[in-house]
Order: sequence, then structure tokens, then C-alpha cells
Amino acid sequence: MNALIFKVRPLILFFILGLVASFLPLIGDFYLETAQVSSVLFSFLTILGVNIESFNKSSHQSPFASHLTYLSTIYFKMGVFLTPIFASALIRGCFNLDGLFFVLLIPFVAIIFVYALLIFISGLSRHYKMVTSLIIVFLVAILPLIILKIVPHVFLFNPIWGWFPGPIYDEQILLSLNLVYHSVFVLTLSLIFIIGNRSLFKLDPLKRSIIVVITGFVLLLFLYNWSNLGLGYSLKNIESHLGGVAESEHFVLIYDDEVLSDIDVNYWLFWHEFHFYELTEQLELSWSGDKIRSVLYRDVWQKHEYTGAKYTSYVPVWNSIPQLHLDLQSADLLLRHEMVHVLTKGFSNSFIGANLKIGLTEGIAVALEDPRSVRFTRDEILVNSELEIRSDLIDDAFSFLGFYGGRSSINYSVSGSFVNYLLQNYAVDDFKCVYGGSAFDECFSSFEGIKGGWVEFVNGIPPDTTATLYARNYIGRESIFEKKCSRFVSETEKQYDIYRRMYSRGDYEGAYQVLVSLNKKYPGSTTIWMNLSELGVTLNEFVPDFNFEANHNLSDSVNVFFRQADMAIVQGDFKLADHLLTRFDSISSPNPAFEAFITSQLALRGADTVTSIIDDNTILNWQHFIYIRYKHGDIRSDYPVSHHNLWLTLKSNRNERLHLNDIDLLMNMGTNELSESNLHYIIANLIQLKSTKDLDKYALELVQTLEEKAQTKQNENVLAMYYRAINFSESYH
Repeated sequence: MNALIFKVRPLILFFILGLVASFLPLIGDFYLETAQVSSVLFSFLTILGVNIESFNKSSHQSPFASHLTYLSTIYFKMGVFLTPIFASALIRGCFNLDGLFFVLLIPFVAIIFVYALLIFISGLSRHYKMVTSLIIVFLVAILPLIILKIVPHVFLFNPIWGWFPGPIYDEQILLSLNLVYHSVFVLTLSLIFIIGNRSLFKLDPLKRSIIVVITGFVLLLFLYNWSNLGLGYSLKNIESHLGGVAESEHFVLIYDDEVLSDIDVNYWLFWHEFHFYELTEQLELSWSGDKIRSVLYRDVWQKHEYTGAKYTSYVPVWNSIPQLHLDLQSADLLLRHEMVHVLTKGFSNSFIGANLKIGLTEGIAVALEDPRSVRFTRDEILVNSELEIRSDLIDDAFSFLGFYGGRSSINYSVSGSFVNYLLQNYAVDDFKCVYGGSAFDECFSSFEGIKGGWVEFVNGIPPDTTATLYARNYIGRESIFEKKCSRFVSETEKQYDIYRRMYSRGDYEGAYQVLVSLNKKYPGSTTIWMNLSELGVTLNEFVPDFNFEANHNLSDSVNVFFRQADMAIVQGDFKLADHLLTRFDSISSPNPAFEAFITSQLALRGADTVTSIIDDNTILNWQHFIYIRYKHGDIRSDYPVSHHNLWLTLKSNRNERLHLNDIDLLMNMGTNELSESNLHYIIANLIQLKSTKDLDKYALELVQTLEEKAQTKQNENVLAMYYRAINFSESYH
């Protein structure tokens, strides 16, 4: 046994492999990817070194002991491989318990499963190693593709590599209880395989039958409750769980009926049909397929539960049923992008329903995206980002490794800009030709010439200083492969995510308790205290004083002062509120925007730093502000314009729709007094309402006001879309 376990040369090899792996992105973080790679690697090594016949005939120990000894050597070698990865993660601060559970659970279960399969097949065929290897290849690479063709979600469970949680852009991955359920299922299946080898376990028929019946019953329970355990869903499962279904000419909207009202449903059906109408016109498509299933989840957490995608919206183009999956928080901006993927599937000839050059697939969706989704055009973002515009950027964006290995902000912008250049300068049929799988030179005159033309076009766009900061911040976002400990999630981040989910779903009491706990742990955190104090005012709960001992920047301090003053007004301590606001007399900043922020916040409360706030009218205004800001109250026509803007902003943040009586109230206001973001919000709500002469006139007034407020290229694109939507609404209704 000692000779078997402590062979030095193989152990040195595994240690060196682990050392190399510790420098690789993701794999070296001792997290999920580490577990997946280890699991696949040592599953095949388990097959390679096994000799079941000799184990069963061993004269030194029982067959069971021989098998156990062999498994121990596999686990020991894997431990040697993982040691340098573990040490590296620990030194770099990337280690946490979730990663440890992934690394222990996934390979441990997979190796038992593979060995159980070997034992079972050895009782059926003397070529058991080859047969098992083929089965493992099927399970690792082929079965997942078959499952993806059937199911709507992107998460997958697998007996070998364990779990694929979803899109790589959702960087933070937590240990899932569903993975534990799946591991128990795999272990139960392994037990059946082992019992199935009659030569290894010589049990009498009754005992064998009892074990088979019990384990078989457990397996059936798992299969029957597959969706209830979160191991997989069909589109019908999701529809049944969410409860709401509504149809229009081209769409079946599946939604959470506890969240969306009839007004919400009408809003979303209108914008689905409008974008569909526009995109089919632009792509010169005649849709003859089934109605598109559009699943609208209440929030990112619900979407993550059913699909595996959290902060990523997606379309499973490889699925036979046309469908898209969005959450309410981002659907307005991403609906059009995702719909492009559904529609372009019609002229893709690949088995996945999209072009294999990922830059083309995402490029067409970005080129035709909702112009509200980014503040500047993709061309402007590139030219103002300090990025050197070269033709090889397109080559990177069009390769799989180049696209997903680089920064998504760069590759999405480059591919979107390039495809938009193609659509503006060439026929749509030429683009369809290359998207369908033909070579560029077969569909266009010269690929190199077109790339050169694009570079010349983008470099010819004059820089815009107003776009510089936005563009540099946007392009500067690191990819998952550039970040240190990219999958690492601290306990604080977990708790903060729980708070955000509770708050989003209206569980303010639960969210408050989570923040109380976090505030005790981090008393100097401005973010935690500001969220806690907001809920404290909403719920009339006690909020501890803020700890100013830690270093805080000017912006944080000002926000804290305003919040403390609001709390003083709620408590009826007007003198304290007055005292807190006098601090602003001594605050000066070279940043005009910061000074404007202070002035606007004072105006919202009906106060300034020159006159005393002990004034009935000022106090009344301040109380109205608190009623709207913290108590989620409605406005009245006699409230100041600043309160109307605040009310609209809060409704927009909560994804609430405007009713006709809300529109009637707003129509009495001057359109110039509304903020730019609120103009967008009102217009988007107003356009889909049943057309009347007054509403059409008001919609046009709002669009014209927006035209005066923001004169940029992207704003022109947004306004053009609004005008087209107004015209479309007349025929739609």
C-alpha cells in the first residue's frame, strides 16, 4: 500500500501541474473552475489506472479493501495537485469556504460516480475501461449540448464536472443548495451501480432487492421533484411557477402575476410589438414562426433561480422554441438587444442558431440596440476612450477566445460599431449572407478593405470632451480574467445581496434587520448606514448615530448630513435640522456639479443655508419631501416641481407604470421643468397608452422638450425612436 501511495515521481508531476494551474485565470482561484477541472482530470485518471480484475482476485486483502485503497490513491494525488492552488489562493486572499466546498464536493462525488460506473460495467464487459471512457466523454461534452437544446435555462448539473451556474458575466457565484441535492442524487445512482455488480457484493437476493428498491425509490423521488429541487425547468414549469400569461400578435408574455398589473402587461406587450415591427423592417424579415415566448422575471434573483443568469439577460438561440428572458430592472433597455438574437436566428445556418463568429452575433444586436441603453453611440465611445482603433480589434471580437477572453465593453462596442458600419454602407442581404456562414469575401468585396474603411470612419469622428469620462470608464471595466479573485464573494457581500433582494421585493422589515447586523460589523461604512437610515425613516425604527471616526470624503459627509437632518424633521426636532444644515455654509468645492447637488437637495426640502428653516411653509415642504422620499407617497398638484421630479424618479426606480390620472396631473406642469431622465420615463409610459388627441399632443411636447435639453447624436437616435413609436401606437391601438 505504501509503495502504491507514495510513488514520488507521479506526485511531483501532479504538484507541478497544480503549480502551473495556480497561475491560470479562474482555475488558480481555488473556486468552482478549480473543482471542475480537477473533477474531469481525475475522473479520467481513475479510469486509466484501474484494474478491477486484479482487485477482485487479490490475495493480500479483500476486494472491497482493494477498491478503497485505489480510490485513496486517486484522492491523495488530487490533494497534491490542489495543494499549490490552495496555497496561492490563500496567499492572494482569494480563499473562502464556498470555494473549499466546491473543491471538496464536486471532484469527490465525480470520482465515486466514475468508479461505481467502472465496477458496474466490469460485470458486463471486459472492455469496461474503454466503454466507461466513452460514457464519460458523452456525459462531459455531448449530454450538456442535448440538454441545452431542450431546456430554457443556461445552468447545468453534471455528474462529472458538477455544475455550470450560468453566463460568465455573472461573476459572483455562491455555493448552491441545488448542487448538494444533485450530489446526493449522483451518489444514490452510484450506489445502484455498485450493487449491480453481483461478483463484487455477494448478497443474498432478498438483501440485494431491498437495497435496490430503497435506492430506486430515492432516485424516483429526485426525478419527480427535479424542478422543485431547482435542478432543471422546462418553459412550462416556469410559466406555471410565475403564473401570468398574456398574448399579442407575435408574443406570449410570461410574467409573475403577483408583481405585474394589467397596465404593466399592456406596457410590455406594446414595446415588444414596437421593437418587433422595427427590427423586422430593418432586417427585411418576414416572420412566419411561432409566437415568441418572452419571460419577464420580477427581478434578477428570480431570473437567476430559474435560468442561472443573474445580471445577464439572454436568449437560448439553440433552443427550438423562440424565447427571451429578461428581468424588470433592465428589460426596458435590453429588450430590443435580446429580440435581435431571436430574429437573426432565422437566417443563421449554424446548429446553435447564431453565427459562430461571436462578434457578428453580438455585433448585430448591439448595432440595433435600444439607443437608451448607452449614453453615447458606440462609435463615440470608441473614439473618446483613448483606445487605438485598429483593424485587429475586429479580428479579436470575431474570435471566440478573443471575444470572451477580452473586455466585454471593448468587444461589444467594436463589434456593434463595425456591424452598424456594414448595415449603413452595404445591403442587408450582404450581412445576412455572412451571418449565414459564408466567408466575408464571398458576401462583400474585400474583408480587409472593409475593416480599413471602418477604422478610417471611426478615427474620422471628432472627439467630444463631454463623452470622454463616460467612454473611458466604460471601456476601462476589467474582464473577469483580469480581476483578482474574480469569483470571490465575502460574507458581507452575501448579506448585502440578501438586503438588496429583500428591499427590491418590499420586505423592508427583513432588509432593515440585515442592515442592522451589517452596521454593527462595519460602523464606519457610509453605504450601509445610508441604506439603514433610509429604512429607519421608512419604518419609524431607531437608527444609531453615524461613526465619523473613519475617513470620509466630502460627498459621503454631505449625504450623511442631509439624512441626519431628514431624521431630525421626522422626530420633530426642527432646531437640530436647522443646525445640521448650517454646516453647508462652510462647505465649498471647486466642482460646480457638487455645489449644484447641494443646492438641489436643499431646494427639495424647501430650505437654504441662509434663512432659518423654522418656518411653517418650509417645514411643510420638508414633510412633503419625506412623505414622497421615504414613505413612497403620491404627489399632489400643489407640490413643488422638484417633488414631482423626485416622485417620478422613485416610481421609475421601482419599475411602476404611470396611470392616466398621473398623466393628467403631469400635463398641468410645464414640460421644461421635468428632468431629462423623467422625460424618458413619462414618454415610454405615455406612448403605449391608448391614443387620444390630448395624449398624442402631450407626448410630442415631451419629445420636443427632450430634443432641446440633450443635443447629442445618441439623443437624436432616441428621439427618432420615440417619434416612430408614437406613429406606431396609432395603428397598434
